[in-house]
Amino acid sequence: MSLARPSSDRDPHSILELPADKYTVGWICAIPVELRTARCFFDLEHGQLRSRPKHDENSYNLGRICGHNVVMICLPELGGVKAAVAAKSLQATFPNVRFWLMVGIGGGIPNPPEVDIRLGDIVVSIPTDEGSGVIQYDLGRMEAEEFCRKGALSKPPSLLLAAVRNLQSRSGVGNDISKILSEVDPVEDLEGDTQAQTYPTYLVDDLFRANYTHVKTDPACDCENGTNKANTIARRKRNHQNPRIHYGNIASGNMVVKNAAERDRLAKRDNVICFEMEAFGLMDDFPCLVIRGISDYSDSHKNYAWQSYASSVAAAYTKKLLNIVPPEEVAKLKPVRNNVHWISLHPVSPFFTGRKQILQTLKDKFCGNDENARELEHRRFVIYGMGGAGKSERKAGFPLYNAILHANTILSSFWGVFWVDASSTESIRRGFIDIVKTATAKSDVTFENAKAWIENQAEKWLLIFDNADDPNIDYFKFLPSGERSCILMTTRNDDCKIYGSESTGYEKSEELEFPDAVELLLKTAKAEKNPHNLEVAQILVGDEVLAQHTLSIVHAGAFIRQGLCRLDEYASMFEAQRARLLSQRPYQANSVYGDVYATFEVSAKAIKVSHELEAKDALELLQVLAYFHREAVSEDLFTRAWDHALDPRQCFPSAPENEIGNLSLWHSERLCRFLRSSSSTKELDIFSMRRARNVLLSFSLINVHPDTYDISMHPLVHTWARDRLEAEMQNEAWSTAAATLSLSIDSFSYQDYFNSIQPHVDSNISLRPKDSFLARNWNTLEICRMFLRFAWMLHHQHNGTGTLSLLDLISSLQCPEIPPNSLNGRHILFIYAGCHHELGNFNEQLRLVEEVVSFDCNTFEPENIFRLNAQTNLGLALIEQRKYPEAIEILEGVVRILQDILHPGDESLLVSQHVLARAYIENKQLEKAIQLLEEVVQIKERILAPTHPKRLVSQHELARAYYRFGQYQRARPILQEVVRIKEETSEANHPDRIMSEGALAVVVSAIERPEEAAEKRKWRQERRARLNERARRGESEERSDWEEENTDGLLESSQSGDDSTVGEAFKGLEVSGGKRSTAMRIRRRWDSLKHLGSRRRAKTRAM
Repeated sequence: MSLARPSSDRDPHSILELPADKYTVGWICAIPVELRTARCFFDLEHGQLRSRPKHDENSYNLGRICGHNVVMICLPELGGVKAAVAAKSLQATFPNVRFWLMVGIGGGIPNPPEVDIRLGDIVVSIPTDEGSGVIQYDLGRMEAEEFCRKGALSKPPSLLLAAVRNLQSRSGVGNDISKILSEVDPVEDLEGDTQAQTYPTYLVDDLFRANYTHVKTDPACDCENGTNKANTIARRKRNHQNPRIHYGNIASGNMVVKNAAERDRLAKRDNVICFEMEAFGLMDDFPCLVIRGISDYSDSHKNYAWQSYASSVAAAYTKKLLNIVPPEEVAKLKPVRNNVHWISLHPVSPFFTGRKQILQTLKDKFCGNDENARELEHRRFVIYGMGGAGKSERKAGFPLYNAILHANTILSSFWGVFWVDASSTESIRRGFIDIVKTATAKSDVTFENAKAWIENQAEKWLLIFDNADDPNIDYFKFLPSGERSCILMTTRNDDCKIYGSESTGYEKSEELEFPDAVELLLKTAKAEKNPHNLEVAQILVGDEVLAQHTLSIVHAGAFIRQGLCRLDEYASMFEAQRARLLSQRPYQANSVYGDVYATFEVSAKAIKVSHELEAKDALELLQVLAYFHREAVSEDLFTRAWDHALDPRQCFPSAPENEIGNLSLWHSERLCRFLRSSSSTKELDIFSMRRARNVLLSFSLINVHPDTYDISMHPLVHTWARDRLEAEMQNEAWSTAAATLSLSIDSFSYQDYFNSIQPHVDSNISLRPKDSFLARNWNTLEICRMFLRFAWMLHHQHNGTGTLSLLDLISSLQCPEIPPNSLNGRHILFIYAGCHHELGNFNEQLRLVEEVVSFDCNTFEPENIFRLNAQTNLGLALIEQRKYPEAIEILEGVVRILQDILHPGDESLLVSQHVLARAYIENKQLEKAIQLLEEVVQIKERILAPTHPKRLVSQHELARAYYRFGQYQRARPILQEVVRIKEETSEANHPDRIMSEGALAVVVSAIERPEEAAEKRKWRQERRARLNERARRGESEERSDWEEENTDGLLESSQSGDDSTVGEAFKGLEVSGGKRSTAMRIRRRWDSLKHLGSRRRAKTRAM
């Protein structure tokens, strides 16, 4: 029987118009040439539909093939997601479509003689032992050794598989296809010329070797004229021109394969015989069969010459297949979409990406085991999370809504799917009324009647209760019940978790998975997926620019897509115009809330309308958090600040009113904006603060660690919390945050607490108002008091550069209460001196500390602690100048006085004793140094934690004294313990850790090679004597930062040492201990520190 279209059907007067529900077969083409050839196989073309859903943007070709009413579409763009979007829209318009046929061209995977695929052959997707017919070859996980493919797509429908097996069993099918092609009308090519759809004898079918790459500029590589036989693979000549039909797995993925080596690798790994790009988007959610005509060999010689014929043979096979599938059997199949009602105001997004976990969660909650009837009764599932993260956004590729639209297994489980905007009581009532009006065509409907209509339905239905954010609405009053009801509530208010039913519960909507976020950015920006763009996209979505936040990614993509900037320009533009970019609204695929900032502002407005006290406190707390670092804001910070605020002058209670070292009521009063005292005492009302915190948490504006109660914020919420404020409010919020931080620093001594607060201080300083504003608009003394605390904290953290910057800032503010020759000015100079010591600028350190000591001698009594501390620092500066006798004389006097006026565990006394011991070491008075350091270490081990830096530095110094005295065995266990602790508490490149590791290497080397160590020790002592004599005569000598100043190879903590000696120790450690990897690791870090020190020295000299 001929399958060609009857000539009478070409009469234009015979065109029929059928309603949409009469069509049962969907036919999808990926490119126009496939559709051009496919339309030739209609037995009868039908007219277009008179009406269709508002948001269906597909263009349809309708007709009849072998008794089946078929709807054809061509995708607007290539790719599986585009196929899924188009199929979803088609499904909504043609509700009775039973299955899909994906018909067009593909890239063959030849493997002669086993799989002798030629251009113009046909590949049909049928299951094998290795796959279900279509394999998504790029879906999986990159593991340590190889890529592991994950998941399996659905098989084609049984009815179609049976028909394929029928054809597979017949002989002469290829000949039948050639006959069909000879009887259909010619088609126009791209130039407008008509050409028959028979085998193109004028084209060349050459299979090139896999290692032979096409070169466009090489005339020898002419793929179309058949002259380059030297690089082709010889194949047995066929004695006919009929297409062969191959059956097996088709590889489907997101990229075009034009690489023969990669083609062969994937073919071997997955046992596939053809490549294409659309089927993976259909197979899981739509019953589908894939039929591909081979137009190329998936190598670099790919061209368009064979596409028309390959499309034709695929379409001819499809027509022959439909001819043996009875239309009445097709009618018995379940429609792809079996919803009687689908009521939603929004279309499917073309940018939908990823979120497989959300799909699985929804399937588990609503489409799980139906055997237990009670389990089906009234399921309510709540998804809550930050605004713009993709819970409820219905456009622009947002995950939850589009996950449902893309998941046919979810949709097909319900008799009806409805959507209600739950942002207000009015929108809820209107939503229910609109549902019933649409479903029943009734015009006079009340909310009560509409709710009762939904509740009384016996079939299983899904209600999407969207944007349920208002904390003042009792949503239980509006949620319908029903024996087979399912309700999905989306909210940013985590208090709404209570609406989840016992069997389904709730789940937090997290940020996009990193690969999905990258893919979404590239899609929305319409950026080519090349290595450069992929790298840029990974950086953008991974850092604080986009931070894997769905709405911000989509808006960034829209900004780029509109040609306002390139993908690789967005980061720098974001830095300069952050608020403008995050307030940008794309013209297409816009969010229901508009821009990124607007979606966060919805939460802020919901908090603001509340009249509860904790709501007001929450907004004040939000402002303060905006000027801390966005992570790990501890409760301890607030409790410390509150305790200090009760007595802000506690550091120096007897000092003058304008003492810069004290804080004041100006700072304390700022805490009262968001912190409160308990009703009965002056202590902090911690529960009030937690209630305010929980308000922010309930709207997903912050996260709270369940164990530590530490607060963290998403990067974009953190920037929004600042940018939403007017300029004056920004300055007030900054000052409140700065006051809170400074009040939490209740002492100028080192505290472990400094480690946790430093990121917040750094962030607050970087976000401060302009210095001119600080000086003009506020009491500069109060600002300088805060900066002084910050400077001390940074100084204790060995951040010399940061400390110096803050001190320069204090000086630039020209505070009237800090004149040059004043007590406050003296305090600034004192820290300046310590800062220059930290930076290794010892001459400047000596000059400054001498100026401080001179001021102290004219101002304070000899027993004054300020004066004694300055003299200790003068002794330290003299040690750095190699003036050891002078240093010892000053330090011994200081220690004698401190021993008379302070208890043995006082910090000032211990510091002075430590510095004196160091002077003894440098002056070769080792027995005195050891005796003094043993006392210091014994006290510090009793009063300080094992990880305290000042305990560790004295232990290190004691080990150095033992080493200098030749007592290596006593030095080793001390250094081993110090290194162990520093390895647990410090980064690998921390200078103190590297020094201690290097010192331990020197000691181990000395123990294992004592004769060599003795010789070096003698040489170093002689060299030290020469240097000391030079210093005594006043002959200065320029020293590099890494010249050995201890001349003994064992470095003092945080000081410089002999690089060559330590290098020898590393070699010894390698040879004697066999720990080459450990030694080399320390060696590399040592060299890195050496380079850093040289640069630091050069910088400070320039200053």
